[in-house]
Amino acid sequence: MNQKLLENPEISNLIKSGEIVLDQKTLKDKDFALIIMTKKGESLRKFPINSSGSTLSSAICFAKNKDKLPKEACQIASSNIVKAMEFFDLSEKFGNDIQETVFKESEDVFCGTNLWKEKEDEKIVKESSHKNYALNYKNGEEVINKYPIDTAEQVKEASDRFDVLSYSLKDDPLYKRQMAWNIKKAADEMKIRVSSEIEKYASDEYSPLLKDAIDRRVRNCSNPEHQKLYNELYEKRADVGHPLNFAKCLEILDKEAGIDKLWNKLGDSYFVTLGSVSEDYLNKKATSDVVNEKLISLSKDSTKMAFLKKSLPDICDKFAKDPVKTFNGLPLSTRSLIAEMA
Repeated sequence: MNQKLLENPEISNLIKSGEIVLDQKTLKDKDFALIIMTKKGESLRKFPINSSGSTLSSAICFAKNKDKLPKEACQIASSNIVKAMEFFDLSEKFGNDIQETVFKESEDVFCGTNLWKEKEDEKIVKESSHKNYALNYKNGEEVINKYPIDTAEQVKEASDRFDVLSYSLKDDPLYKRQMAWNIKKAADEMKIRVSSEIEKYASDEYSPLLKDAIDRRVRNCSNPEHQKLYNELYEKRADVGHPLNFAKCLEILDKEAGIDKLWNKLGDSYFVTLGSVSEDYLNKKATSDVVNEKLISLSKDSTKMAFLKKSLPDICDKFAKDPVKTFNGLPLSTRSLIAEMA
């Protein structure tokens, strides 16, 4: 590790404070700044950023080893380390000490992922490039393609990665929409089922719970002018046109009103806008397919309950305690969302 950085007593004490997880098998993929996919298909997780101590330790380790990494991998790792330092309020306190080792590498780089694949040969990779990808974005003049979805195995892999990427892309939900739509399109062609969250982000229709989402925003907004704008936007949604246009308008209003800081609690603009299915399908699912055993099973599924908490935060706790009674007391539009998940 870089001796100069370790000479800072605050950094040294924080790293030694016991926040660092020694058994990294307990950490999730999103807890690392870089995941290297080797030529043999092995996954190597580098630079843990799950806590302030781990983040600083990874920053120092990165400073020592960055010259051994390819440029793209270096940029991905540094970008995520910087984000973690900002999240744990470390940038202002220790930023000057690592300015030249971490921040410099992340300048003007958008990295909505922590995955980097080891390349056989750049020319060969380009000649045998995939036709379809789950995520595309521009880095300057260069178009970056991520997560091929040409085969069933690739679609399943991209779907598995969506939850991790959803966290890292939380500040730009349009990328979530793009990735979900591409995965869903490929999955439908291959008759592969995707998660409820991907289904929701990939929808081209309005969510039946949109009014509830707008009302929650109004309650969490202290500015009367912004409250008025939320209600007006909802009332004039027909004039806006496609639900994606509404989601974009809602994103702009959320950021102006400061509601984007509550997206983890209230759901981002695309998450709350999209997600409707046909009324006949809803009636069938809500009245016949969902039985008590499925509701109880749903209430014990931590992944699905986390999704439900984002969609229906007001009833989630009640559903966890008594799923059958809570479900039967809900309006059809709300039951339909739960039915879709069960």
